[in-house]
Amino acid sequence: MIATYADRVEVHPDRYGSTRPLPPLWVVLHTSEGPEGEGAAEGLARYMQQPGDRPTSSGGRYGSSYHAVADTGLRVIPCVADDRVAYSAPGSNREGLHICIPGKAGQSRLEWLAGSTRAAITTVAAFLLDTRERYGIPVERLTAAEVYSRTRGYCDHSTIRDAFGKTTHYDVGPHFPWDVLADDIRHLSNNRPPDIGDNMQTTETRMSDTRYFGPAGRLVAGVSQRFGLPPEWSAARAVAISIAVVDADGPGYLSAYRRGPRPETSTLNYRGGPPENSGAIVGVDHGSIYVESSAAAHVVIDLQAVWT
Repeated sequence: MIATYADRVEVHPDRYGSTRPLPPLWVVLHTSEGPEGEGAAEGLARYMQQPGDRPTSSGGRYGSSYHAVADTGLRVIPCVADDRVAYSAPGSNREGLHICIPGKAGQSRLEWLAGSTRAAITTVAAFLLDTRERYGIPVERLTAAEVYSRTRGYCDHSTIRDAFGKTTHYDVGPHFPWDVLADDIRHLSNNRPPDIGDNMQTTETRMSDTRYFGPAGRLVAGVSQRFGLPPEWSAARAVAISIAVVDADGPGYLSAYRRGPRPETSTLNYRGGPPENSGAIVGVDHGSIYVESSAAAHVVIDLQAVWT
């Protein structure tokens, strides 16, 4: 598995239905329409422990739920059990595996690519790859027509709406960066460190900020630069990082990787304007990782998880 999984939250029985056959047909993405940031994923998971807030035709109550919540740092919070029906998107509840991102469907692209929602997109990418391994669900984005014809893959709530017409929700929204999710999927798939095992520790540690050294600290275009891990993590075999490009000379790409030839895949494609960031899992070589940018730029690297 690429993502790390917290202990499952005990969802209130009002918020899930009967058992269902596995494997699911689709992974369906949602937004919470609530706060994002630190603690938002945990808060959403805890909310599902409350009784349902809507009446049923039979006099009972029900409420929305998801099979998982995407946190930062490649961390997933399991909620409704996979073999139970979650109340997520009418038309897909029985066949879908539903994951929710703390955030709002009305966000702009820039808002999606800032802060915790950007990191959560990388977590969704890891979850999609894990569900391919676990259930054989292809990591292919589906159209409404493909969903209607029961093609397997991933989509969002708005695609379920367009396929079946049983909901008015439009999350994850028109400005969700599907291209960034696809880039994360490719990067995690191509650069997954081998045999990292389960000995993972989360952290929030600033690893490097080249702005500290002024203009001389900028990465030279096309030249690989070594970045050492903090001493306490020098024995790490792999790390999950958030890496930002700042003050780039122009548009380009950046790759973070283990020592050796630069991989053909990029960690981040940037436009050269405001700071842009991405998440990645990177193999470690003797306490260091390597970063190469196609344009001169500053970089800021934060550690989010470490495998030792």
